[in-house]
Amino acid sequence: MLRYEPVVLGVRGVPLAIPRGRVEPLFYQPNEGFGLSGTPAMRLAARLASGKRGDAWHFVFAPTARTGRTARALASLRRVRTVQTVASVPREDEDLDAALFADRLVVLSRKTERLFLARGIAPPRLTRIAPCVADVPRTRDMRQRGRRLAGLPSDVPIVLFPGDLERDRGARVTIEAVAALPRSLGVVLVIAARRKSHRSAEAERAMRQLASDLGIADRVRWVGESPHVHALIAAADVVALPAADLAAKVDLPIILLEALSLGVPVVVARGSSAEDLAEGQGALAVPPDRESLAIELERIVDDTELRTSLGTSARAAYEARYRPEGMAAQHEALYDELLR
Repeated sequence: MLRYEPVVLGVRGVPLAIPRGRVEPLFYQPNEGFGLSGTPAMRLAARLASGKRGDAWHFVFAPTARTGRTARALASLRRVRTVQTVASVPREDEDLDAALFADRLVVLSRKTERLFLARGIAPPRLTRIAPCVADVPRTRDMRQRGRRLAGLPSDVPIVLFPGDLERDRGARVTIEAVAALPRSLGVVLVIAARRKSHRSAEAERAMRQLASDLGIADRVRWVGESPHVHALIAAADVVALPAADLAAKVDLPIILLEALSLGVPVVVARGSSAEDLAEGQGALAVPPDRESLAIELERIVDDTELRTSLGTSARAAYEARYRPEGMAAQHEALYDELLR
């Protein structure tokens, strides 16, 4: 930001560099700020009720009726203007009247924007601002380093799936699509999925069994959660996330924005919130089924010129729409409107 000074409620002992503004350590553990229950929620409520007010409060979380009612009450008590960023599509059964409490609502994708308008949210209250990522520097040896991490040679075509295993059918569709590719292509599927819930281990066992049943267990690498994910992205020939339901992820998943920054072709599900990435051929949006995905993967893997062109378009989309400077400017314009 250039004109506003953010105060971020952060985690004690976890460094967070902010060029303009400061971090106020409030939480004791890195995951305390997510669930907003128990002691962390009480600590947050006490801070908002009695701490330095500021000119505006900006909340960023998946909306729920419980947290919405609490935030509305605290903002009314302090007589402060509020912004609420809805980071992911809310569940269909969510009480939006209670969950969406702020004076101004920020959505990340056209899909959520259409949903809110259809549910009666007044257009002047709604702003769409895409998320951003810092530019990911691509080093000379990055691609080879990523391949070494996956235990793969330099000449093997790689499809990277960076999604969840326990939600949607994205992982299943990707495994089935790779199984449908000609073996002569030699494609290897790398699955980088962190365990998000108690169902994750069971879901991984089911997907491993699916790969075995389809005869491609030897062509799938399971890397789980990796601190070297940027190298894995750079090692890939294509990043595929054909998940129709992204409710448990940011509307435009951050890892896909990082792939755009690195100039790697991206394939997403048509009809998902991530379809926004396909604007200007930043990504390819395909129906989330085995046949459609297999056709696109074969086309990309088998055509060097196409792969290069898609990578160039991906990088151009990042430069045009997903850099931090653009996102910051849009938020400052929103704060100007809110506080005038």
